[in-house]
Amino acid sequence: MNHTRPAVIDLYKRLLFAASQIPGNPSHLSKEKVRIAFRKNSHLESHEQIKTALSRGEFVLKEIEALISLHKYRAMKDRYTDDKDF
Repeated sequence: MNHTRPAVIDLYKRLLFAASQIPGNPSHLSKEKVRIAFRKNSHLESHEQIKTALSRGEFVLKEIEALISLHKYRAMKDRYTDDKDF
């Protein structure tokens, strides 16, 4: 039984959702990039290679979430402050 399969599926779903939330990007293009990345790594069979790919995917997910948070922060700051110099 492959114990990494649920982790891969979970990461895939979370990346698809995060890709749809990226500001200023058409969601279908971002989702396609996620699909391509997972297809490119679908040949991996070694447990260590899969773990490395999962950790790389988690890093990318955190970066996307940071980008989304930054966009939300800037939007709120622009809405509620008069000073646009920041």
